[in-house]
Amino acid sequence: MKPQLQQKWYFCTPTTVSMMLSARNIVANQTILAQEMGTYEPFGTHNRDAIRVLNKHMFGYELPQAGQAGYRLETVKTVDQKTIELFKQRLIKNTKDGYPMYYTINPAKVYPGANNSEHNVAGAGYIATPDGTDVALIYYIDPYPNFQDPVYGGLKVMTPEELLQATVGVSEPNYAW
Repeated sequence: MKPQLQQKWYFCTPTTVSMMLSARNIVANQTILAQEMGTYEPFGTHNRDAIRVLNKHMFGYELPQAGQAGYRLETVKTVDQKTIELFKQRLIKNTKDGYPMYYTINPAKVYPGANNSEHNVAGAGYIATPDGTDVALIYYIDPYPNFQDPVYGGLKVMTPEELLQATVGVSEPNYAW
């Protein structure tokens, strides 16, 4: 997946989708994706529109039918063992199949001093436990210029539980798998 910085402050979603497409060698311009998704100030992009456009570019159709390949949104209302296990199963499958994940987070729960808001980032895999049977940490790439690290850029790492806790409470508490 090719890391990118978002071109406008409210382009986290088009940039996230562009990065995800790059993992499959599909080049997609942030501005064109934003137009297709209906991205607007001050909100940005609704997740259902982002996933519809992601599916269109990656699979050739917007809404996958039962049994068809394609991204689907999962709403995270609480973080319990069942939610965590389902998330990890989907993460492992997507990663093994070469498909990045799509995460919606509240930056205030992840970055000290950040404001409460809704922000999208591209899931970039995981680190397995030493015995290889579970997910210890997840990677994601953040496109927001202010959240870049001088060494690792937008590449971030956290536990699955931390990610899901950062998802709960935003207006669209989703991940896509």
